[in-house]
Order: sequence, then structure tokens, then C-alpha cells
Amino acid sequence: MAAVPLPVLAELQKLRDEVARLRQEKGQGDSLVHLLQEQNSRSSEEIFDLHAQIVAVEAEAAYKCEQNELSMQHQLKRLVSHTTFLQEEKKSAERARQVLETQLKQ
Repeated sequence: MAAVPLPVLAELQKLRDEVARLRQEKGQGDSLVHLLQEQNSRSSEEIFDLHAQIVAVEAEAAYKCEQNELSMQHQLKRLVSHTTFLQEEKKSAERARQVLETQLKQ
């Protein structure tokens, strides 16, 4: 069998070294991709959880606003009713006063 020339062996060794370096870089790249995918997954879960919390807070705020609005409407109706009652009482008192004044003048 013929001997392989030294320059060919040297070139072959360079190629082997290059392949080894590329494999190592690929391994590092794969590790980095894996870490980034894990981080992306955690971030996606966090975003989902935060979105769910926002929806819950918005729903609670909307419910409280609705309850406050209903309470204020009820209170307003009571106040309007009481005001109407007081106005009628005032009219009645004024009529009674006029009757008394008329009787006193006679």
C-alpha cells in the first residue's frame, strides 16, 4: 500500500480538527437553543398567568363598579322619594298656614 503524502495527512488532520471544532460549536449552539426555548416557555407561562390575572382584576373591577352604580341608583331613588315627600309636606304646611292666617284675619 502506498504511503499517504505528508501534506495530505496534514490537510486531513486540519479537516478533522475543523470537524471537531464545528461539532463543539454545534453542541454549544444546541445548548443555547435549549436554554432559550426553556426561557421562552417560562416567559410564555408568565405572560399567560399575568393575562389571566388581568382578566380577573378587570372582571372584579367591573363587578364592583356595577354594584356601586346599582347602590347609587337605589340611594338616588330614596333621596328623590324623600325630597318629593318633604316638598309635599312643605306644601301641606303652607296650605295649613294660609288657612290659619285666613282664620286669624276673620
